Amino acid sequence: MKKFIKYFSFGFAAGTKVNKIVHGIIFLLFVGSVTLYAQQSSLSKSANVQQFNWQYVGLSNKMVGLLDFAPDNSMLAFTVSNNTMSVLRSTDNGTTWNPTNYPNIPINKFLTVGSKVFAAVEGLGSLYTSTDNGQTWISVNPTSTEPVRCLAVNSKGYIFAGTQNNGVGLSTDGGKNFNPVNNGNPEGNVRDMVINKKDEVFIGVKGGNGVYKSTDDGASWVKTGMTTTYRVYQLAVNSNGDLFAGTDESYGGMFRSTDDGISWQQINNGLTGNNISIPISIAQDGTIFVSEQAADSMRFHCQFSNDNGNSWHPVNSPANSIVILVTIGPDGKIYASTTNGLYVSAAFTAVKSEDKQFIKNYALMQNYPNPFNPATKIKYSIPKSGFVSLKVYDVLGREVATLANEQKSAGNYEVNFDASKLSSGIYYYRISAGNYIATKKMILMK
Repeated sequence: MKKFIKYFSFGFAAGTKVNKIVHGIIFLLFVGSVTLYAQQSSLSKSANVQQFNWQYVGLSNKMVGLLDFAPDNSMLAFTVSNNTMSVLRSTDNGTTWNPTNYPNIPINKFLTVGSKVFAAVEGLGSLYTSTDNGQTWISVNPTSTEPVRCLAVNSKGYIFAGTQNNGVGLSTDGGKNFNPVNNGNPEGNVRDMVINKKDEVFIGVKGGNGVYKSTDDGASWVKTGMTTTYRVYQLAVNSNGDLFAGTDESYGGMFRSTDDGISWQQINNGLTGNNISIPISIAQDGTIFVSEQAADSMRFHCQFSNDNGNSWHPVNSPANSIVILVTIGPDGKIYASTTNGLYVSAAFTAVKSEDKQFIKNYALMQNYPNPFNPATKIKYSIPKSGFVSLKVYDVLGREVATLANEQKSAGNYEVNFDASKLSSGIYYYRISAGNYIATKKMILMK
């Protein structure tokens, strides 16, 4: 990390009070955010749209800014309470939460890579990492004050870091060292990044130049077809490769590209604030969640789309709290980070007879976690009974594991793949069910 971050010299000091939401992390609690959000509870309810059945998980009286899942599937929550920021960890699905040694510094994004968890932070340290599922944290570069806004990892295990002033850094050694990769990228202020199945890297920048793309691991960057001058603060990609960009500009709102960034379409039907500065989440069934800011104030509320962004609807909030952002768990459950604790809604992974009528299409989900070490979960759906084959292959096409090879009833399924006896590298898993065949890539990193 030293090669890339040693000259960083700008950022928020630890404990800085900021009266706004910045790059996906909520600091409003420092200035009475619960009151501010509570004034907006009516914006998050509608009798004419889907209502989420929220169930309380834990962390009452705490604002939950981010939620992530460690390699062992324990839960990590970045919280704010009484002007103190913390990372809390739960190993029992949120029933109890234990403190970690993470310092009082804002976090922008989490990233899990193999057995490590990374935290991109706003102030001193710039990047923290944990090798014990989030219980203890160390600074990768403790003297840096340059904020790291975002992190992403490709199928090779290369880690990309987007910073506030120094563009993009690349690590090819698991996060030990980062080097700048900014050829063709004139923007130092990178707000978010995402990597598609082709290992193409997309970055959203603040300076009004939209989205840039690299097809060679960051060696060079080209501007995509986004012609607006909006600042892009959030990016996401769905299982079909469609890109979504949230802008931090009044009435900019959401954009979508279905051709790898060649062209972009504005998709704001139903949005009211059009100012997207909190992370976008996409559920395994394709439902998209965004949090928007009202165009004329600091009021935020969460919206969802179940038609690929063509229309948006308010997410209803639990009693006595307001949904800030949504996170999709490894089990497919929908978690709501709120102004007063953590909540969860329905999971679609359980195989129940009453759910079968809602399964319309065959689907093979991306494994989670990915990269992984040594185990990962693979989910798939079949709309009718039939023979199902699910196998794992190495890069030479040799079969290394059979996960399913039998008659199955219609439903949603989840299997565990244990690769403890395999070497690190890229593997492919392939499903064959009826006339449906699909293959996805995963990476084992030991």
